[in-house]
Amino acid sequence: MNNYDDIINLDYNKIKNKNGMSVESRAAIFSPFAALTGYDDAIEETIKYVEDKIDIDENYKKILNDRLVDINSNIKNTPLINITYFIKDDKKSGGKYLKKEIKVKKIDLINNLIITDNKEKINIDDIIDIEEK
Repeated sequence: MNNYDDIINLDYNKIKNKNGMSVESRAAIFSPFAALTGYDDAIEETIKYVEDKIDIDENYKKILNDRLVDINSNIKNTPLINITYFIKDDKKSGGKYLKKEIKVKKIDLINNLIITDNKEKINIDDIIDIEEK
């Protein structure tokens, strides 16, 4: 005689008025134990599009420099400009270009930075376009 012979063939009596747990609820219980923690983040990083930084020629650098000189001569008025610049990606080689409207508070030629009215710092070497408003 086995240890469970007395109960092995008994009928299962489900508790009345008690619905079973849904499949979604059961899955939620075990989700913290996912075997591939960080997998979704890795997939997102893999499919993220990055661009190469554009090398601009010396003639265009001079044009940008002249625009910066004009902006700096009007710095007391906190000039409003449209600027396009490169932002390096932290995890991949390359990055992306961002175009936005900013108010220039200071041009720091020692550190090669444009400092905006909200204290954002933009590296002058990363700029590919400046449009004065």
